[in-house]
Amino acid sequence: MLIPDSSAAAQIKPDLINQKLKNALASAKILDYSNLEDDKLIAKIVELEESLNTNDLLNFRRKIAEYANVSVDKFTVIIDNFKARQIAETPIYHFFPGFPHSDLCLPFNYHARMDPVTNNPMIVTYEKKRIVVAPVAAFPVRVFIPYSRATLDHPELYQLVRYNPATGKWEEVQQVVKKSYLCHAGSIHHLANIGLSVGSANASELAKFFQLFIDKNAKNIEIVETVRKFGWVTSSSGEKWFAPFSGSYKVVPASGDLAESSNFEGVKLKSGSREEAVAIVRELGSNQVFLTMLAGMFAGPVVSLIKDYLQEGIGIDLSGKTSKGKTSIQKIAFNLVYGNADLFTRSWHGATPNGIWGVADMANHLPFILDDSHLISKHLADMPHALINGPQGDKMQVNPATNELSIRERKSVLTVIFFNGEVPLSEQTLISNSRGLLGRVFMIRALPFPDTFTSEQVRAYVRRSFQNRGQFRDEWLAHLAKLDPEIIIEQVIELTELFEGGNASTLYGRLTSKAATLYWGLKEANEVLDLGLNPDTLIPFLIEQMSETATNGDIIREIVRDVAEHVRQNSAEGETFHPHFTPNRLREGFNCKDDDHFYVKRTCLERIVAGRRNIRLLIDELYKEGYLKERGSSTVTFKTEYGSTSSTSGYAFRKQVVQDKTGIDVDGKPGTESGQKPKMVLTDSKEAAEEAKKAYAGTNTPIIRAPIYGHQYKRSKKA
Repeated sequence: MLIPDSSAAAQIKPDLINQKLKNALASAKILDYSNLEDDKLIAKIVELEESLNTNDLLNFRRKIAEYANVSVDKFTVIIDNFKARQIAETPIYHFFPGFPHSDLCLPFNYHARMDPVTNNPMIVTYEKKRIVVAPVAAFPVRVFIPYSRATLDHPELYQLVRYNPATGKWEEVQQVVKKSYLCHAGSIHHLANIGLSVGSANASELAKFFQLFIDKNAKNIEIVETVRKFGWVTSSSGEKWFAPFSGSYKVVPASGDLAESSNFEGVKLKSGSREEAVAIVRELGSNQVFLTMLAGMFAGPVVSLIKDYLQEGIGIDLSGKTSKGKTSIQKIAFNLVYGNADLFTRSWHGATPNGIWGVADMANHLPFILDDSHLISKHLADMPHALINGPQGDKMQVNPATNELSIRERKSVLTVIFFNGEVPLSEQTLISNSRGLLGRVFMIRALPFPDTFTSEQVRAYVRRSFQNRGQFRDEWLAHLAKLDPEIIIEQVIELTELFEGGNASTLYGRLTSKAATLYWGLKEANEVLDLGLNPDTLIPFLIEQMSETATNGDIIREIVRDVAEHVRQNSAEGETFHPHFTPNRLREGFNCKDDDHFYVKRTCLERIVAGRRNIRLLIDELYKEGYLKERGSSTVTFKTEYGSTSSTSGYAFRKQVVQDKTGIDVDGKPGTESGQKPKMVLTDSKEAAEEAKKAYAGTNTPIIRAPIYGHQYKRSKKA
């Protein structure tokens, strides 16, 4: 309908009318008020209101409400809702100059304001009354979604931008948070720890605002696909990529700390030229230690591809007393292939199990370096063995949604792990499972650089490798992505024949498949990258190192063989093992052909070992290998051949296990040198002495009658 021709201004008291109001009412009278839901109509009214002061605005709305035949309050709500919708379609940077994201808008009913007191950007709402939602504005601006999908274990993670009053700038918060923290009043107070203005007064409103903001800007918030570790992934199109080097993935650690992520992602930065990187490789091509490290770097991503064959990782340990070059030569190889080695080099000094597992889990299928293994502390003694085996042990957690126990995601690693230190991993006094390491880790005991190399020459190579870092990575990973893992396995199996000429022990055999993997990696990379190397020179070097490792690994069996021979040589058939009689009847152990065990005293073991192993750790290894019945010594009571009772203590060796593993039967027929008669026979009674004379007739063995003091003491104590 059209407004009547009668003057609208005439119906308002003359003293309230000014020229601006007259002009507004005159323009408004020609509007059609039949549809107050028409945004064009409301937009025109809002435009007419812009020039009016507060009193004129109230009079204007009162008259318009009369034209539209609605109450003033209802008309005011219509106007306010329209303005809120307009704000919701206006980018935030229009209200807050300097806001860095141009596509994000406020949700309906929220307003952007500058605080007149603090001059900080703030978010308020007028839905019921004026409520300050955020005294200092902050917004979710980026969502990180795991490359496969967002699940309870791998949720969406949001990054916020907040205004920093101290700097006067908008800053991205480096700690990303789960939506359940961001949009839940019960947990949003935790965001105060990362610099947001949140407390009991605004927690509920801020959580509601974040939820509405995310919903409003769902199509405009930047989405980043993430991985929490380096390694092979399969894209939605079925392509195999090594994230984050290929594809559009970003590394976001499980901690959700993007500052930590940036450190790890720094390995992606390349520098220098490929020609110079190849030149470094060729200069060091005759260095067998360097070739081993380079082979390990190329083989790192291969281990995961052929996991069905290897079933565990590969370790390379470089040890030696010299301080010149162990860490350096590993870093040079890493720099050239992948990038900055410092980011994936960690020291054992002061490390914790969670810290080491965290780095290993992040590296995943990428090689990494664990430095100074001679500094491994007691509580980390089992870590090298566990890392090579692959996954971390199961741990339980409480599901916050259901309050039920569930198995937490295990950290895992499947790659080539580099160790270095002053002593080999297998010989450290703190390592109780060294034999297990010997079949999993290559113990390289060779000079990393020739004696003629100075420290400055070594440092120069490290600098050059860093200046030309990451030059082989993309081409190598792209090549591996195209290969069929089954074909790689077949080729590796075929190559194991090259390493079968060395030590024939079980430990050596376990290393051959890993040696073939290292050789395959170096040989394949040499052809693909045109490195100009002779990979075949690696074969004899690895065989030499493996043979030495296996020989050292067999030391336990050698010790047991020596122990068994000692017992066998010093035991006559059916009698106690006591080669050195003394007046107080001390023995080195006990053996009887009717028993399943023979017993050896610790002092006797220490003499036989003769410094080859730490006796405490040796006993632990003997127990793990099944030689010992138990870790501790035990006491055995027995009858002597003369009928008296005696006892002794020692470590109980299982005869059958000893025979199965060493081929020695301690109760078998002794040779010419075994079954030695004792130098003398002590007896404690006249009857025993007479029996001994008969038994040793013609041997010239002295028969001495003497009291057994231990037995006398026991009898007197009982009395």
